[in-house]
Amino acid sequence: LLLIVVLLPAVHAAAQGGSEPDSLTFTAEVGFDGYYKAGGWVPVRVTVSNNGPNLEGLIVVEQSGGSPGETTRYQAPIGLPGQSRKTVTLFVGAGTYQQRMTVSLTAAGRTLAEERVPITQVGAQEHLYAVVSGEPVDMNALELATGKTCYVAYLTLDQLPAAGPAWDALDLLVLNNVDTVALEPAQLRALQGWLVIGGQLIVPGGPNWRKTSAGLGDLLPVTVGGSIASPDLSALSELTGSAVGDGPFVVAQGTLRDGRTLLAQDDLLLLARRREGLGRVDWLALDLALAPLRDWSGNDRLWGTLLPTPDRTPWDHSNINVWAAREGLANIPSLTLPSTLQMVAFLLVYTAIVGPINYLFLRRLQRRELAWLTIPIIIFLFGGLAYLTGFQLRGGDVVLNRLSLVYGAAGADSARARTLLGLFSPNRATYDVSFPEGTLVRTLASDGRGGPSSNASAIVEQSGGTILRDVQVDVAGLRAFRVESDIHPPAVESDFTIDTAGAPRLEGEVTNRAGFVLQSAGLWIGDTIVELGDLAPGQTVSVNTLLGGGRATRAVQPAGGGGAPSLSYPPPVSHLQIDKLIGGMDYWQDRQLNRRYQMLQAFLSSGEASILSPQSVTFFGWSEESVWPMEVVDSGSETLDTVGYFLELPLSLSASQTSSVVPPALTTWQSLGLIGPGETGPYDFHLYNDWIALQFQPWDAFQLARVDELRLNIEANQGQGAIRVALWDWSSESWSVDESLEWGHNLIRQPGVLVGPNNAVRVRVENLAGVTISIRRIDVEFRGAAQ
Repeated sequence: LLLIVVLLPAVHAAAQGGSEPDSLTFTAEVGFDGYYKAGGWVPVRVTVSNNGPNLEGLIVVEQSGGSPGETTRYQAPIGLPGQSRKTVTLFVGAGTYQQRMTVSLTAAGRTLAEERVPITQVGAQEHLYAVVSGEPVDMNALELATGKTCYVAYLTLDQLPAAGPAWDALDLLVLNNVDTVALEPAQLRALQGWLVIGGQLIVPGGPNWRKTSAGLGDLLPVTVGGSIASPDLSALSELTGSAVGDGPFVVAQGTLRDGRTLLAQDDLLLLARRREGLGRVDWLALDLALAPLRDWSGNDRLWGTLLPTPDRTPWDHSNINVWAAREGLANIPSLTLPSTLQMVAFLLVYTAIVGPINYLFLRRLQRRELAWLTIPIIIFLFGGLAYLTGFQLRGGDVVLNRLSLVYGAAGADSARARTLLGLFSPNRATYDVSFPEGTLVRTLASDGRGGPSSNASAIVEQSGGTILRDVQVDVAGLRAFRVESDIHPPAVESDFTIDTAGAPRLEGEVTNRAGFVLQSAGLWIGDTIVELGDLAPGQTVSVNTLLGGGRATRAVQPAGGGGAPSLSYPPPVSHLQIDKLIGGMDYWQDRQLNRRYQMLQAFLSSGEASILSPQSVTFFGWSEESVWPMEVVDSGSETLDTVGYFLELPLSLSASQTSSVVPPALTTWQSLGLIGPGETGPYDFHLYNDWIALQFQPWDAFQLARVDELRLNIEANQGQGAIRVALWDWSSESWSVDESLEWGHNLIRQPGVLVGPNNAVRVRVENLAGVTISIRRIDVEFRGAAQ
């Protein structure tokens, strides 16, 4: 009997997971060819071969949390019959400056295999490009083209993630000579979702165009009908200034379907582009591994036409204002505390009863010695009343509190939802929370204040859907998480035009086609916000508003000559009228407004966020409708939602061929190297005893065919010390001082050499006063003939 007791656990362990390590082959691939971005999602792809008995185990990655003592365990079940092989992919929240990630296979509490895989972090200002190619290709020209540090990950098709949020680490994907039919449906959905929020896909053609384009459907801007041998590519030589040599060259023949032509030679389409939401898809008619692109000196200039990619829409940035996030999650209307007046009234009644009323009552009975009994009874009764009141206010239901920011493009099939999730429990308990397939979950770092809001360890299980396992919550405690998923956005239809003939106006209408009210809706373009009010289902609102009074937005592309059009950021939230974004000014007292305010502060407080591109106007609106299903397993719960939708709307232009005006609100600014003020930009800054240099140019959609006049605005907040203003001469490539330029509105007629590529104008303002000058604005208005 003793022998049975001793051996039974070992027999049970062998039955559950008795494969010995020498019967297993275990390999782990982490990140995108070993690269990852801090704060993002890291794909961990594990392949296990089992040559022994049947095995039921877990693939496990443990990550430290955002605070000391906090850990998150990511796991996925794996079942391996004998003589089988299986691949499992986990999506893991990445830390900062992580050099290795430990991946293990466990069964019955034992670690059967383990690998520590080296990984390399890509910085927030650096680019990560992915290349999937059937032939070896050299992509070193990418870094020369962008001027930024970039990393190239060489992948296979099956290494592309099937979860949309995991794509966010990538700035660019190149698919060259690969059979895209092999892409799984989930991979295609994730690819399209990534494009909608700002990704870029480049698809080369060449002789293998058929298999490369076969699985991409309508994503391509062209319809390809075959390939030809072209004797020369003079258009490519002219574009890059580098001869491509002697042909013939195999070129895929494409017909423009949906998009615009970037480069053509006679009837031969070489480069084409279409927008997909906030992102873009580029078609290149040549194969990267064949002549002339193979070993060609003009590669960097060619890629300069396609790159730099837009810095990903900064709604995606991984930084979270944790304090604001937790403040928003703790704001649960059903847990409203008593008002100060109620508390004071309660204390007054208690004091009156325990003191004078009790005394007078006992004196009337002539039994004042009973105070030793009546006072404890009164204290007990009032204490019980206070406890019962608090218990009632605390409620008896588990609450799932969600603050969701949904962004993308109107009319697209998907949008990205970034959600702050708070799990509130009235009692000390442990819960499992389930999420739909494709949803990625991680803990929200502690804000350092401790108490019931602090997170302990968490288990995130990914198997089809995602399940948070064994979430421990204290009495009246709150556990906080970050959740990301692709969802279907509400249907919003619009027809907007910007007329730049004279004072620019935004004209058109927007219709709510969603099945619910979009509250506190509005339009956001640059730093101009147009309030629309609540939009009922089916309601249409017309808009006609001037755009002349706004500020220039910050461009994210490095300043320089030609190249691809730049995206731009609007001013940080602190520079916008926050009450117009959330629907009211009383956001410290109104709980609904406060939830909206804290959510925007959590996601946007870094000042890095915008979903605007130069060709867009953004619709925003709010709702309390659930964005996607989730539930506490085997327990009743209440779900509380605040959802902010930010969707880019299509925009057309109406411009005069003789006289169009592009005000600062439709321009971008870039720093040319500041001394003193730092990266403050041209608005509301202090210019010390030094200078500031800036470049201004119209947004891509508003660039002029000819610039006839410039209006340079230089305004001070107070005082007007001596300044020297210089403009960049693009012909001599030097600064030209203009003594006639001074404080106020300076009109520059026939600017000529002062206007560079893409209508760029450079301004340098030097402080000669010897004291600090407070400057309100420096910007430029353009006038001329539209393209």
